[in-house]
Amino acid sequence: MFLLVYLILALTFGISLMCAEIAIGRKTGVSAPLAYGMLDRRFSFLGYLATLAPVLIFPYYCVIGGWVIKYTTIYIIGRGAEAATKNYFDVFTSSASESILFLLAFLLVSSLLVALGVKGGIERVTKLMMPLLLAIVVFITVFILASSDTAAEALSFYFLPDLTRLTPITFVNATGQIFYSMSVAMGTMITFGSYMSRDISIKSSARAIVWFDIAVAFLSGLMVVGATYAKTGGDPTALEEGASLLFSTLPAVFSSAAFGNILGAVFFIMVLFAALTSAVALLETVVSAVVDKTGIHRIHALSLVTVFSAALALPSALGYNVLSGVRILGFGILDFFDFAINNLLMPLVAIISCIFIGYVIKPRTVINEMHISGKPPSARSFSFIIRYAAPFGLAVIFISSVLSIL
Repeated sequence: MFLLVYLILALTFGISLMCAEIAIGRKTGVSAPLAYGMLDRRFSFLGYLATLAPVLIFPYYCVIGGWVIKYTTIYIIGRGAEAATKNYFDVFTSSASESILFLLAFLLVSSLLVALGVKGGIERVTKLMMPLLLAIVVFITVFILASSDTAAEALSFYFLPDLTRLTPITFVNATGQIFYSMSVAMGTMITFGSYMSRDISIKSSARAIVWFDIAVAFLSGLMVVGATYAKTGGDPTALEEGASLLFSTLPAVFSSAAFGNILGAVFFIMVLFAALTSAVALLETVVSAVVDKTGIHRIHALSLVTVFSAALALPSALGYNVLSGVRILGFGILDFFDFAINNLLMPLVAIISCIFIGYVIKPRTVINEMHISGKPPSARSFSFIIRYAAPFGLAVIFISSVLSIL
């Protein structure tokens, strides 16, 4: 049911908001903090609110990226069997020094890629990483399913809808995944739209991004479900374990396979590629906003943001060791940031964005910008989604998230 909800939302609300944000970025030629204000001064605050998301996401994302570097390193040096041992992940994250070391490594690599610029760093790396990522996901998914005795059960669980599992939280989680994986409601698409040439079709670009995102997410989900079923013998409740699915369940599957260390190395290199592409997009959004607002040199802005992000990342890294006893509304520190941003901040930004596009600058402004370089989406369907369907659905999701913590 999650897959169906995610697919429907991605191809309606997701692609509509993505097109709108790219069009706003290209029309104004600046990042989010200035873009909204250029179109209507009363909504300048929306640009800052949207940019707050990557400002807060990037630091704790570096903590997770550091975990990926740790596992990638372990497999590359031929010690993958250690990663499959019980409690390996817990022992690693309980070490404050190791957690900080690897988060800083991920942060510095991300900063280096951003320092190379959009053309020299981000675009070049993405062109290499994305096709390779898709190929590796397909290979490992086929490998896991072909070598598992529980493949049929995994496929049945993954593909056959169960209406009893359709709950409000399904929509909340699917929408949060769209915000995160498609980088909408966080200023990122506005930033990259500001770099887009006017001879490139916004609609075609957005459609390609969305379909690639769906393909990788769909295959990754199948890979994780297949691996979990292979390890547990068909226990679907194991899928509720969260981070351990990536850092415990999959290493256990690799350890039982021929050439498991090589397979694990390839897998975690793939995950590292994916993490870096997301990280540089988040970091570029913040750096671009600082440059546009202050006028300082790009490298100086990058240095300031890097230092700030390192400081803000420390509580999330220490939340698994030194600060493990700290709880915020029942969440650990990293989980609190994740919940607050994905379930509260970004839905709020998206609601205000829909109001801004639908009733202030009007959908025609966005459609006209898209028309410059290609056929725009249907004006009627785009307007309906932006003005009515999306705000209503997002409001319900936002209220549900607020009620869940009261």
